[in-house]
Amino acid sequence: MTIIWRLMVFLAVTATTVGMASAQPAKIRLGYAATTDFASAFVAAEQGIFAKHGLDVSFVQLPQAGAAIPALVSGSLELGSCTPPAFLQAVEGDLDLVGITGGSVMTKEVNDFTALVARNGSNIHGGKDLEGKTVGATALNGTLYILFLEWLEKSGVDRSKVRIVEIPFPQQLDALRSGQIDAAIPVDPFLGRIIGENVGYRVAAYMEAAPQGLSAVFYCGTRSWAAANVASVAAFRAAIAESVAFIAENDGANDAQVRTDISKYVKMPPEVMAKLVISKPDESLTPAHLQGWYDLMRHQGSLHAPMTMAQLIAP
Repeated sequence: MTIIWRLMVFLAVTATTVGMASAQPAKIRLGYAATTDFASAFVAAEQGIFAKHGLDVSFVQLPQAGAAIPALVSGSLELGSCTPPAFLQAVEGDLDLVGITGGSVMTKEVNDFTALVARNGSNIHGGKDLEGKTVGATALNGTLYILFLEWLEKSGVDRSKVRIVEIPFPQQLDALRSGQIDAAIPVDPFLGRIIGENVGYRVAAYMEAAPQGLSAVFYCGTRSWAAANVASVAAFRAAIAESVAFIAENDGANDAQVRTDISKYVKMPPEVMAKLVISKPDESLTPAHLQGWYDLMRHQGSLHAPMTMAQLIAP
């Protein structure tokens, strides 16, 4: 074999090896909270949409959406679930994060799966009755907390007279039963259990105060990862958009399959999953989706630094 022929064989083998390597799916560790807000990612995985777009996505369950942020910064995750409040507070704390694509948006339907509930015998029937009382919230400065404060203000309540303590959803029923708290702001299925076990009752659909159309949750990452993985960002966005289209196809014709896909990740029994309100998936993430949150949090005093929303979304 001549030297030239050997060189040609070597180059051919090298090119084939490089081509095979480049065809390997891009690996992404995605942190998520076990809620229907991330239905688009669950469906994209179960329907083979991520794989179709050249992505190998592994899921890491988190206790709540905001918990993704420290994992992103430490490099334990490539992408994660973010709520606008947690994201904006992290950015104000000098963490260089960017939004990648939308997860779900605020709609009036959220009133069907969350509410202010009061302990039986508490004599709470409206916002003013909360003054001097203790309310449990799953995360202080979280999404529900901020929207609850907005409802208190619109209801004419002096929020300084309402004590709000951090109690995770699974513990709120026992906290109400024991009298540790007088009221809570749970979501389903925890809301349904509190009422079903005759521990508490609905007081108000406080989410009526929520600005409609804003981002409820979205997928985010560090700016450095997004800049170094432009192709993966584009593929992830395309996959989520295709998944959203699948969920909405023919006015929900795929609803049964979507619920089956979601249940694998949120781990709810079929009878609960069948009745659960699914958050409205939306891949859109524009400055307008975040601006309303920023304005609301500035008004409440939980944000102070000036920010430009367009700079917080990956190109």
